[in-house]
Amino acid sequence: MTIKAIKINLDEMTIHEVHLNKGNLGDIYRAIGNGCRVFAVPITYENGDALYCDDEALFNNEITHGIKGKGWTYPIFGNCLIIGTTKTGDSTSAKTTLEDVPNMFQIVSRT
Repeated sequence: MTIKAIKINLDEMTIHEVHLNKGNLGDIYRAIGNGCRVFAVPITYENGDALYCDDEALFNNEITHGIKGKGWTYPIFGNCLIIGTTKTGDSTSAKTTLEDVPNMFQIVSRT
């Protein structure tokens, strides 16, 4: 079974839909990209969606851009995924739409 996620691709400055195999952590690592070895889920939204990011992105000097949401203390660098979650913590298709994403963040640079 596949689920729909939204990728915020800061390498290419694009936002697009990706499909992941439910329960396959390797798909999350590959979708984040940039050699992601450890991901984190620092943000959960009211609709149950969650933001997945590379937890080691700040150590990668090739990653130059991040996103900062309203009310966040600090930005999150590197590519991110928005994936839906159930009340029990299982992954499901994102409820957030592609049209919603540009209003959720501002892009920031390391420099």
